[in-house]
Amino acid sequence: MTKYAIEVMPSAKDSLAAIQKKEAKRIVDKIDSLAEDPRPRWTEKLKSRSGFRISVGDYRVIYSVDDRKKLISVLDIGDRKNVYKK
Repeated sequence: MTKYAIEVMPSAKDSLAAIQKKEAKRIVDKIDSLAEDPRPRWTEKLKSRSGFRISVGDYRVIYSVDDRKKLISVLDIGDRKNVYKK
C-alpha cells in the first residue's frame, strides 16, 4: 500500500500550537499514523460535513482524504465540544 502525504491546514496548525505539548505530541503521532491507513477502524465518517474524524483524548482531528492524489488534508483540530461548530 502506498503511503499518503499529510497536509495540515494553517488553521489546524494554529489550533495545535495552542494545545499543551504532551497532548499535541499524541495528536501528531495519531495524524502520522494515517499515512499508512487513512481510514483505520477507529475513524468515523462525518455526517454533518464531508470528511472524517479521529479522537485523541478530548480532542478531535477533522480531515479529508483524496485517494487519487494520495493526500490527507487535516482541516481542523480542537476540543470535542467546539470543533464541530466551526
